Formats: sequence, C-alpha cells, structure tokens
Amino acid sequence: MASVQGGKRLRALCVHAGYLLSVEDDSQISADSAEQLALLGSATEFYQASALVHDDLVDHSDLRRGKPTTHVRASQSHLATDSAKLSDFGTASAVLVGDITYALALECATEAVREHPAGMQILRDFAQMTKRVAIGQYLDVVLDMKTVNQSLDTDRPIEVINYKTAGYSVIDPVCLGAQFANISGSRLSALWKAISSWGVAFQLRDDQLGVFSPASDSGKPAQHDLVEGKRTYLLALTLQLCSSSERKLLERLYSQPIRSTEDCLTISQLMETSGAREAVDNKIDELYQQGVERLAKLDFPNSAPLLDLSESLVYRTR
Repeated sequence: MASVQGGKRLRALCVHAGYLLSVEDDSQISADSAEQLALLGSATEFYQASALVHDDLVDHSDLRRGKPTTHVRASQSHLATDSAKLSDFGTASAVLVGDITYALALECATEAVREHPAGMQILRDFAQMTKRVAIGQYLDVVLDMKTVNQSLDTDRPIEVINYKTAGYSVIDPVCLGAQFANISGSRLSALWKAISSWGVAFQLRDDQLGVFSPASDSGKPAQHDLVEGKRTYLLALTLQLCSSSERKLLERLYSQPIRSTEDCLTISQLMETSGAREAVDNKIDELYQQGVERLAKLDFPNSAPLLDLSESLVYRTR
C-alpha cells in the first residue's frame, strides 16, 4: 500500500520530539516508556495511512509516493473486465483499507496508553484529531465546488488547513507526545498555540511542492492540485495579485472539469509571475519564526529536537 511505503514517518518523529520537551535526551527514557512511545507514534502513522487512502479516493489521485494509489491498484488487480465494476471494486477497497488502517491506529493508541495515568485523555485527544481531519476534508470538498470568483478569500483555505492537515500533521502528534511525558493543562494548551503556526506552514509548503516540485520528487502526479482545480491558499493569492485579464484567464481554466498539462503550465507561471509564490514563501517564513519565538517563551527543558524537526518539516524539499 503506497500510503505506508516510503513515507518519512514525520508524525512519529513529532510524537518523539514532543516527549523530549520534558527530558534531556533519549537516555532518560525507560525501555517500557520507549516501547509505549513507539506505539503512540505508530498510531499516528497508521492514521496518516488511513487518511491518505481516503484522501486519494476523494481527490481522484492516481499516484502516492510514486506508486499507484490504493483504489487504482485495487481496480487494476481485479479480474473483471467491466470498467464500472473495476471502478466500484477500487472504491470499495480503498474505503475498507482506510477503515482497517484507522482501526490499527486506534489499536496502537489504546495499547500505548493502557497504563498511562492520562491515557483516557490522550485517547480523547486522538479521537478529536481524527474528527477535525474529517471536518477539514468536508470543508475542502465544499471549497472545491466554489467558482474562482468565490475563491479570492485566503481565509477559507487557511480554515481548511487548520482543520484538515495542520493538526494531525504537526500539532497533534507533538502534543500527544508531550502528554505522554505528563505535560497537561495550561502548559499543554500553551504548547498547542505556540506550534500551531508550524502546522499551517507545513501545508502551505506542501501546496507549493505540489505545483513546483517534479513528480519524481513529490511522488504524486505532476501538478495534481492544478489538474483537479484545488482551491488552495496559493491560488487565492494568485487571484488577488494577478491582473484582471489574467484573472479572467484563470476563471476560464478553472471552469473546465479538468486542466491539461498546458493549462497547468500557464497557471503555475501565473502563480510565479504574480508574486504569489514569493508571497507564500514569505508567509511560511513568518509562520515558522512565529512558532520559534512562541516556543522559546515556554522555556521547556529540551526544545532543541523539536526546533530541528520543525525546520525540516517546514522547509522540506519533497
């Protein structure tokens, strides 16, 4: 399954970095705690796999990490020759595989906190994380139904990011790890607020890579967000910054059911020449620095591992 092969295990690393906020280094983690922490990290990765399988289905993605997505691979492996049956089998397989990996995530999370004094609260927060992603996925689908003229507002894609990806990609895993190290209450809330900007920056970077990174690096179909007409923050900024004639061109291109390779090249060039790409770069820098400054004020014993990880998350190249 492409959603669990070749991944960077970023969420598990976030769990680990969150735990290390309260300890000086790995040598202070007992063998039992290390095992339970690994299970908690695995839970976030299984959930990531589940979310990707379902997201690929919703977004009609053919590739994930350079390999066929679950629904595509399933439809290709079925013996039926009827195209409708093949499509139905692929869809059903993706729904069920996503559900299975979601169940594995819950199983790992439950086992990880079985003897932890804050175990029930950690599980509640894990459940809240998955609920927010589902809400964000729905908001994303709704946003994609809007016309280009309705996509000028940059607040809407940021709302989608806050629900759909910022939490479960960065903020939640870090806070789950911190909770495992017995950080709670106002201290945990302050941590959440401090690193929330990194979650948004992570997705803004992902959106940029989806447009300007070669498919060989991203592992996804070339410029898939443009082909499918995703209403991203990058697109909203482009619409705000381009000329009226360029906006009309974008309106025409996005009114089509799907965009050609030539269309995508035109759109990506407008994102560049309008200054939107540079503006997003600046926004990412601003959000990253905001998180660094806020985290420093919390004065955790060992924030260096999280700071190092945050930089690699926000400024990754693939």
